[in-house]
Amino acid sequence: MQLLRFYLLINLNSLIMYKIIYLFITIAIIHFILYYFNFDFDFQSITNYFYKEKIDLTQINASINESINELKTLNECINNGEINTSFS
Repeated sequence: MQLLRFYLLINLNSLIMYKIIYLFITIAIIHFILYYFNFDFDFQSITNYFYKEKIDLTQINASINESINELKTLNECINNGEINTSFS
């Protein structure tokens, strides 16, 4: 009976050892693939994907309104003849 316990203990230890070796070989293969193909992970964009910041729409809206006003004044200058264009 004691011999059976000893055999099971050795068998269990070798099973754990094989699992650890398998784990290290798997990690080494994954590391080789990532290194060989030069994968680069941008963890900042991954973080931003999960924690999206709220966009300030008032600033975007003000920028759009400013651009529209500049286009209106440019159009008025063209219509009044202050700016000469070759196609007018």
